[in-house]
Amino acid sequence: MRLIVTANLSSNILSRKNLLSALQKEGWTISAAGCIDGGTEELVKMGIDFVELPMENKGTGIFSDLKTFASFFTMYRKIKPDAVLHYNSKPDIYGTLAASMLGIRSISNITGLGTVYVGPDRLVRKIVNMLYRIAFLGKKSYVFFQNSEDRDLFLQLKIVPQNRCSVLPGSGVDIQSYAPVDATKGAEEPTHFLFASRLVIAKGIREFIEAAGIVKQTHENAVFDIIGEMLDYESFITREELEAAVSTGRVAYHGNAQGSRKWLETADCVVLPSYYREGVPRILLEGAAMGKPLIAADSIGTREPISDGINGYLCEPASGKDLARCMLDFLKLTPDERRKMGTESRKVAVSRFSDEIVSKKYLEILVQGRNA
Repeated sequence: MRLIVTANLSSNILSRKNLLSALQKEGWTISAAGCIDGGTEELVKMGIDFVELPMENKGTGIFSDLKTFASFFTMYRKIKPDAVLHYNSKPDIYGTLAASMLGIRSISNITGLGTVYVGPDRLVRKIVNMLYRIAFLGKKSYVFFQNSEDRDLFLQLKIVPQNRCSVLPGSGVDIQSYAPVDATKGAEEPTHFLFASRLVIAKGIREFIEAAGIVKQTHENAVFDIIGEMLDYESFITREELEAAVSTGRVAYHGNAQGSRKWLETADCVVLPSYYREGVPRILLEGAAMGKPLIAADSIGTREPISDGINGYLCEPASGKDLARCMLDFLKLTPDERRKMGTESRKVAVSRFSDEIVSKKYLEILVQGRNA
């Protein structure tokens, strides 16, 4: 049985390596396809062939998108897989459409709807809705969502029928690799708040910087660490904004650090005030698995792993002041209260978001498709 897994970047495919290993154990021969970045070599070491797939990940240019569709169609026709898995919007749309035209079973994963569904551009939203609707017409396509709000929206818009979709617990998290470590701190050691994400405005980076400034007025020893990709796009904060925040001591920026685990080890609290329309952010699941309290915006996707006041706090979306309130509430907690919050986060990760749950669901749908 041959399977192709596609995403915008090879690192996004590698982040699902436990799923890939589970599929290999079930007898699937796997190829991966996407744009090359840091994950390619590791995939090859796993015995997975990698196909470089030209894909413009930003924007919806008609000619580049036609080229993307043609690349999917040509690849699928050549390799003739029994099934394909798609992640990210371009593979979800153009990969699924190509698979449907060739009669190939496909499973798409809506990893979040991004700024298209929170921005003011209704025309772009209508175009994207139409593309999804066309892609998911094929009866051999199945769609996973990462939260119930995204699923309900697609059902309401009649983009996908109810019998060909369901909700997964995010992308899942490896609860063995992301296990709690002993991070006992002395009473005088500073509290570290960690923001780990691309520095996209809608991810809440401005609110994080604003909140850091507010908190430091009364807790000047608190540390606000930022790791994540910085690009010169309109959707990102400007380099001048970031440099100003760093130069005044409000935050510390550590670049696009590879691997979040070492930063999670030193973090006391993981923060993501995103209103981006997430699936379920991986960094929150990784933080929860490592027994970290969480602070996030009360937004679609980000609220999923948090019970307010139990394993973290939910703040108002797009409000640096309310985020600061949550941070100040966290700073009031005793060490025992923080540990209790972290323990609750770990329980949530194990019981609801383990990648074993995700793997079982994928295998179930693949078996159903094979027996249909």
